[in-house]
Amino acid sequence: IANFLSRPVISGFITASGILIATSQLKHILGVDARGHTLVEIIPSLISHAPFVHLPTIIIGVTSIVFLFWVRKGLKPLLEAMGVKPFLAGMIARAGPALAVVVGIALVSMMDLEASGVRIVGDIPMGLPPLSAPSFDPALLKALFGPALLISLIGFVESVSVAQTLAAKRRQRINPDQELIALGASSIAAGVSGGYPV
Repeated sequence: IANFLSRPVISGFITASGILIATSQLKHILGVDARGHTLVEIIPSLISHAPFVHLPTIIIGVTSIVFLFWVRKGLKPLLEAMGVKPFLAGMIARAGPALAVVVGIALVSMMDLEASGVRIVGDIPMGLPPLSAPSFDPALLKALFGPALLISLIGFVESVSVAQTLAAKRRQRINPDQELIALGASSIAAGVSGGYPV
């Protein structure tokens, strides 16, 4: 299957995925209840909810995005100019997204932004879910077989597309069979541990 994926198809798939994911996250940055699963559904919903944008949520979202873009290129040179060794500066720069989360949590907590209408995740359960075997109910397996096959195929195409794109940048090659084995093993591990589907 992977050998039939041409470079334009892979590039188009990755670009379309990125646009769809970014557009679907705009509702969280704007603080509105927009709905939809495709661009044709999401964009009109965002436009119709434009009068209801939430200013504190926009400030937090836009500031976080600007910080994350700056961290990718600007933090490491700044730390090196301050005398931090390059390896340590690189490690700190890679921790930028975690820093954005920590600062965001602290600001929301200290300024009680939840009372101002900023949506928060809420209580997160402690610990890990217990290991358990998934249900092997024949009726459930029959109902899920078709959708699971399609989801697996799309997941594989997406994974191979990203892997081939990254490998091409480094002039490397990937083994699609190993990619499929890794995805299968990851999916089995997620199934028994209560994790997200891979």
